[in-house]
Amino acid sequence: MNWELGKATDYFDNREKISISEYAEEYGRLSIEEQRVIDLMIKERIIGWLEQVEDINKELITDIGAMIVDDIYRAGNLMYSYSDPVSDYLGITAKTVMDWYTSKGITYTI
Repeated sequence: MNWELGKATDYFDNREKISISEYAEEYGRLSIEEQRVIDLMIKERIIGWLEQVEDINKELITDIGAMIVDDIYRAGNLMYSYSDPVSDYLGITAKTVMDWYTSKGITYTI
Protein backbone atom coordinates (compact mmCIF):
# COMPACT_ATOMS: atom_id res chain seq x y z
CA MET A 1 0.00 0.00 0.00
CA ASN A 2 1.20 3.49 -0.81
CA TRP A 3 1.40 5.51 2.40
CA GLU A 4 3.19 8.43 0.74
CA LEU A 5 0.11 10.26 -0.46
CA GLY A 6 0.33 13.65 -2.11
CA LYS A 7 -2.10 15.63 0.03
CA ALA A 8 -3.32 15.43 3.62
CA THR A 9 -6.86 15.07 2.28
CA ASP A 10 -5.91 11.87 0.42
CA TYR A 11 -5.79 9.96 3.72
CA PHE A 12 -9.55 10.57 4.12
CA ASP A 13 -10.83 10.76 0.53
CA ASN A 14 -14.06 8.77 0.06
CA ARG A 15 -14.88 9.58 -3.56
CA GLU A 16 -13.88 6.22 -5.04
CA LYS A 17 -13.57 4.05 -1.93
CA ILE A 18 -13.78 4.32 1.83
CA SER A 19 -10.13 5.23 2.30
CA ILE A 20 -10.25 5.25 6.07
CA SER A 21 -11.51 1.66 6.24
CA GLU A 22 -9.08 0.38 3.64
CA TYR A 23 -6.05 2.18 5.02
CA ALA A 24 -6.99 1.21 8.58
CA GLU A 25 -7.25 -2.45 7.62
CA GLU A 26 -3.80 -2.35 6.04
CA TYR A 27 -2.39 -0.34 8.94
CA GLY A 28 -3.66 -3.00 11.35
CA ARG A 29 -1.65 -5.66 9.49
CA LEU A 30 1.64 -3.86 10.04
CA SER A 31 4.03 -4.81 12.81
CA ILE A 32 4.57 -2.32 15.63
CA GLU A 33 7.95 -1.38 14.13
CA GLU A 34 6.41 -0.83 10.69
CA GLN A 35 3.62 1.25 12.22
CA ARG A 36 6.16 3.53 13.93
CA VAL A 37 7.90 4.16 10.61
CA ILE A 38 4.58 4.79 8.85
CA ASP A 39 3.38 7.03 11.72
CA LEU A 40 6.38 9.32 11.38
CA MET A 41 6.12 9.44 7.61
CA ILE A 42 2.38 10.21 7.69
CA LYS A 43 2.83 12.96 10.29
CA GLU A 44 5.63 14.57 8.29
CA ARG A 45 3.66 14.43 5.04
CA ILE A 46 0.43 15.79 6.54
CA ILE A 47 2.10 18.62 8.47
CA GLY A 48 4.39 19.49 5.56
CA TRP A 49 1.50 19.67 3.13
CA LEU A 50 -0.70 21.75 5.46
CA GLU A 51 2.14 24.19 6.10
CA GLN A 52 2.86 24.46 2.39
CA VAL A 53 -0.80 25.24 1.66
CA GLU A 54 -0.90 27.74 4.53
CA ASP A 55 2.15 29.53 3.09
CA ILE A 56 0.49 29.76 -0.32
CA ASN A 57 -3.10 30.56 0.69
CA LYS A 58 -4.06 31.11 4.33
CA GLU A 59 -7.76 31.40 3.49
CA LEU A 60 -7.83 27.98 1.81
CA ILE A 61 -6.52 26.24 4.92
CA THR A 62 -9.81 26.62 6.83
CA ASP A 63 -11.76 25.15 3.89
CA ILE A 64 -9.38 22.17 3.79
CA GLY A 65 -9.90 21.52 7.50
CA ALA A 66 -13.66 21.54 7.05
CA MET A 67 -13.34 19.18 4.08
CA ILE A 68 -11.25 16.73 6.14
CA VAL A 69 -13.74 16.80 9.02
CA ASP A 70 -16.56 16.20 6.53
CA ASP A 71 -14.69 13.29 4.90
CA ILE A 72 -14.13 11.66 8.30
CA TYR A 73 -17.81 12.10 9.18
CA ARG A 74 -18.94 10.64 5.83
CA ALA A 75 -16.56 7.69 6.14
CA GLY A 76 -17.90 7.00 9.62
CA ASN A 77 -21.41 6.80 8.20
CA LEU A 78 -20.29 4.41 5.45
CA MET A 79 -18.28 2.01 7.62
CA TYR A 80 -19.97 -1.14 8.82
CA SER A 81 -17.84 -1.47 11.94
CA TYR A 82 -15.40 0.44 14.08
CA SER A 83 -12.26 -1.41 15.08
CA ASP A 84 -8.93 -0.90 16.80
CA PRO A 85 -7.16 -0.46 13.44
CA VAL A 86 -9.64 2.30 12.51
CA SER A 87 -9.02 3.99 15.85
CA ASP A 88 -5.25 3.67 15.42
CA TYR A 89 -5.36 4.96 11.83
CA LEU A 90 -7.46 7.97 12.80
CA GLY A 91 -5.16 8.51 15.78
CA ILE A 92 -2.21 9.01 13.48
CA THR A 93 -3.94 10.79 10.58
CA ALA A 94 -6.93 12.76 11.88
CA LYS A 95 -5.30 13.59 15.20
CA THR A 96 -2.25 14.95 13.38
CA VAL A 97 -4.50 17.17 11.27
CA MET A 98 -6.61 18.37 14.20
CA ASP A 99 -3.56 18.98 16.40
CA TRP A 100 -2.03 21.09 13.63
CA TYR A 101 -5.20 23.15 13.30
CA THR A 102 -5.45 23.56 17.06
CA SER A 103 -1.84 24.81 17.17
CA LYS A 104 -2.91 27.48 14.65
CA GLY A 105 -5.90 28.49 16.78
CA ILE A 106 -8.43 26.92 14.39
CA THR A 107 -10.99 24.52 15.84
CA TYR A 108 -13.92 22.63 14.36
CA THR A 109 -17.01 21.35 16.10
CA ILE A 110 -19.59 18.94 14.85
